[in-house]
Amino acid sequence: SNSHLNEQIALFESMESLATVGHWVSRPGGEGLVWSSGLYALAGLAPGSVGDTAQALSRILPDDRPTFEAARARLDGATVEYRCEHPDGRVRWLRARMHRRHVGGVAVLDFGVVQDVTTERVAALALQDRLAFIQKITSRVPGVVYQLRRGADGRFQFLYISEKVREIYGGVSPDEVLRDASCTLPLHHPDDLSDFLTSLKV
Repeated sequence: SNSHLNEQIALFESMESLATVGHWVSRPGGEGLVWSSGLYALAGLAPGSVGDTAQALSRILPDDRPTFEAARARLDGATVEYRCEHPDGRVRWLRARMHRRHVGGVAVLDFGVVQDVTTERVAALALQDRLAFIQKITSRVPGVVYQLRRGADGRFQFLYISEKVREIYGGVSPDEVLRDASCTLPLHHPDDLSDFLTSLKV
């Protein structure tokens, strides 16, 4: 019945709002574009104010338009991230996945799901800035600066290690050590290896 359908639509819209997500659908080629209420809320726009694909694309930052348009052309479900300008002037990071639905081998519908990931991206960029600062400072410190974790199984893992590891371990790169901490073990003198491993238990 219509009342049951309306209840389902209302529930779906509530879920979109809680998750800060939205979706859009269109006919293949971009005609007949329809945004969900969740997508309008995410974009900070009044429901019904976006009528076509060109208008929707105009909010994407120019540098990110090629990335979005390539994903829109592929419609392969791959995750794409891009920036949009919010009406309040802020730039928001969006993550989307887009597909094309076929029925009987005929393309009948394009659709995409969009999520606001601004908080996640801002946090990631802040962490990158902090890591860059740490790397800059540790590059001037004599010796190796590192953070190491030993698991319950006895294995250990470097969470961070400075560039000076190249000098200490004769050319081994930080990336190699981060991928496999055990690669450093053969580089210790056999007489010192036991004491080194014992020190990691502290």
